[in-house]
Amino acid sequence: MNVPKGGGLTPVNGDTSLMVRRRVDDLLDRAIDSHFVAIAAKGGCGKTCAVSSWLSRREAEVIWIKFSERDKQLLRAWEHIVSSAAAVSPRAADRLLELGHPETRTQFDQYRAILEEEIDDRDQIIVVIDDLHYVDTNRYIELFHHTIGAAPDNVRWIVITRNAPDLLFLPQGMNESVAYITEEDLNFTREETEEYLSNLGLDLSRETMETAINRSDGWAFAVGLFGQLLRRVSGDNVLATAALKANIEELIEREVVSVATTELLRLLVRMSLLEYLPETIVRSLADDDAEVIRELNNLPVFVRYDGLLHTYSMHQLFKEYIQQQQSQLTEEEKLQTWLCAAEWYRDNGFKIDAAVLYEKAGDWEAIVGLAHSYSQELPESAAAFFLNILERGPQDQLRQIKEYPLLRVRILVSLRRIHDAFKLCCLYIDELPDTPDNNFDSYVLASLWAARGIIELLLVPMTGSLDFCRCFVRVEDLYNTYPYQEHEGQVTNFHVGPYALVIGVNQKIEVKQLLSELESAEASATVAMEGCLGGLSALAQAEYLFCQGELDAAEHHALRAWRQAKVNKQHIIQSRVLSLRLRIAVGLGDYQRAMGVVSDIEDLLRDNENHFRLTSYDILAGSFYSIMGDYDKVAKWLKESLDESRGVISSQIELNISLTKMQLAMRMGHFREVLEFVRHAEDLKVFLLGALELKAAEAVCCFHLGDKPAAYQALTEAWRMAEPHNLRAPLTQMGKSMHRLCTAALKEEGLEIPQAWLRTIATRSSVLAKRVDLVRKEYNRLNSSRDINQLTKREFAILRDMYQGMTRMEIAASQGISVSTVKSMLNGLYAKLGATNNVDAVRIAKDLGLL
Repeated sequence: MNVPKGGGLTPVNGDTSLMVRRRVDDLLDRAIDSHFVAIAAKGGCGKTCAVSSWLSRREAEVIWIKFSERDKQLLRAWEHIVSSAAAVSPRAADRLLELGHPETRTQFDQYRAILEEEIDDRDQIIVVIDDLHYVDTNRYIELFHHTIGAAPDNVRWIVITRNAPDLLFLPQGMNESVAYITEEDLNFTREETEEYLSNLGLDLSRETMETAINRSDGWAFAVGLFGQLLRRVSGDNVLATAALKANIEELIEREVVSVATTELLRLLVRMSLLEYLPETIVRSLADDDAEVIRELNNLPVFVRYDGLLHTYSMHQLFKEYIQQQQSQLTEEEKLQTWLCAAEWYRDNGFKIDAAVLYEKAGDWEAIVGLAHSYSQELPESAAAFFLNILERGPQDQLRQIKEYPLLRVRILVSLRRIHDAFKLCCLYIDELPDTPDNNFDSYVLASLWAARGIIELLLVPMTGSLDFCRCFVRVEDLYNTYPYQEHEGQVTNFHVGPYALVIGVNQKIEVKQLLSELESAEASATVAMEGCLGGLSALAQAEYLFCQGELDAAEHHALRAWRQAKVNKQHIIQSRVLSLRLRIAVGLGDYQRAMGVVSDIEDLLRDNENHFRLTSYDILAGSFYSIMGDYDKVAKWLKESLDESRGVISSQIELNISLTKMQLAMRMGHFREVLEFVRHAEDLKVFLLGALELKAAEAVCCFHLGDKPAAYQALTEAWRMAEPHNLRAPLTQMGKSMHRLCTAALKEEGLEIPQAWLRTIATRSSVLAKRVDLVRKEYNRLNSSRDINQLTKREFAILRDMYQGMTRMEIAASQGISVSTVKSMLNGLYAKLGATNNVDAVRIAKDLGLL
């Protein structure tokens, strides 16, 4: 029987599982113009095949995110998202890996910025979210909302699911333009069924064809099974076709299991143990047997190879049947399958998948190694996940793994359970002999004393205790007595707090004694802990001198800290040193010195061993460009709203982000937002320098907002904090704002603050402001790309009116235009000057000599 070929139902590259269905292609072509397409239909309707076939002929980069039942674990889903993004932009994947699964508002801001910056200049990108029905979308609402909301116009979205999707995560307005493709749209028409069967080379009678059409009822899976069946039977076996829909499992048994080789069946059953089937894993499970792989590829209806993703997928109905045969596998075969896949997952960044399979295989040492492979501080979601797994594990067996005690402590620190971590650390230490007689006990005991020392150092501001030094001395003694050779998971890169100089709110701390103890601790740690703490004491000395206003002396120690931190690969300390050196250079009014620091900041991007290089670069570069007033070059996520405090102890990165965002917001004139932040930033208040900087910011913000009593009260509290240690820089860094506040305070009667102190701070603030202006003017002279030559006469006139302090309404009256016109022209003026508000525009115009 001859069927016309005009319907466009032909194999894609010879693969009969991917058919060109022009009718469905046309639906997708039209739907994709809506930016968001939802495809909802039951299993076996060919949703994934239809999209994959359509994409294979479309000029677009594709990010394909396929979910499974285990993706209810958000961290696992995040790893798959990152892996999918790597296909389009490896740099974006690196940045997302460094970020980790976003949990805070700041992290979501950073996530959005990464998406915008990395995919904005590309051609069309199509993101496919496959099998959404496997996940609880309520848990993904925030992630999806930010993902879709951040995407530029060149991105299109396709969601594939079995149920009518709940699209609450869509940005406002987008859900009104969603294009839907339903089960009815995907079902094969009579003509398509006829054409598909004919294209398989089948010459069917009208009776058999009618039976196939009626029995399959347009269901893609059934149509495919009919085709496979009729290629095997001789003649028009109507009885067999009639049995198709009545008993699919019987058909699978007859048409696949009964004719497949033993090797293929073993492979299929082993594949059914896994959720994700990269080609590499499948070939490994098949022992690279080309004949078995060829036989597997001849089952396109049941097992489909995706050349786009280089993965295999088993049809769910077929997989459910094959899973019933898993009892045929030996325990050794199951074990080897899980381990084979786990190793591939581990090596390719799927740590959660790997951990799940290692747990099935009972390889607890591999799980501990996986958790230790994270940077020194695990993401909170990862810490919670691994803690849950380890609590299920055999504790007697886990305690035989030398890295396990330290890992438990690290996990608790990552979960902000700092006091629990300290107690556990002490408990483990008490359980071990004081004098170990083997490498194992020496390593375990040394790593626990190191962790205890770091925790005690973090707690110095609250406890006032300097016992941390003896912990690191103990580590060195253990190393010298019984040198341990292996360092898996050992703490070697200290996550110093918000300031290397951990002077706390506890005023009992003697600074000189603290600096001395830091130096002793560093000397011990760098020997026994692969350079850990290297540069810390020099940085502490530099910060102390800087805060006292001794800039030249501070720079000397900062450069020493920089060299030591680089040699010892202390990346967090390096970043802190760069921040300090930048403030020193700008404080000295030395543009060339500042640019030397910027060059070192640029070098961060080339250090692949630094797991925080991209975020650190954004923070440090953002700090420099915000001081220069070049806000266009500041990472967008840093300009978003300030985040709320997250707990008593936070990571260095988070605290640096908070400080940088606060300083940037102040420079941009967002005083009310900064005031709200500083009154709730409990993380920073633990540390005296953090508390002092916040209090100075509070005083300045209140003054700008017209609340002088509150400003004077905050300034008085700042004075009380600063005076015992003769600290100046946290206040004078506020520049002109602090100068104006102190000048006003000098005229106020009844303040507790000594007049001499107010005059000193006012003078030093003014000097610093002038030096910053010198650096900024030199930067603008050499680097300005602002479109100042295109300012119109009207824009110059509005600029002069702003300089004179006029409101928008007054400017409108002065220029004879409407307020809305003034607003529109101001937006254009801001764009040309690179400004964000009136104050910013006037300042930039003055720097450029326009006023």
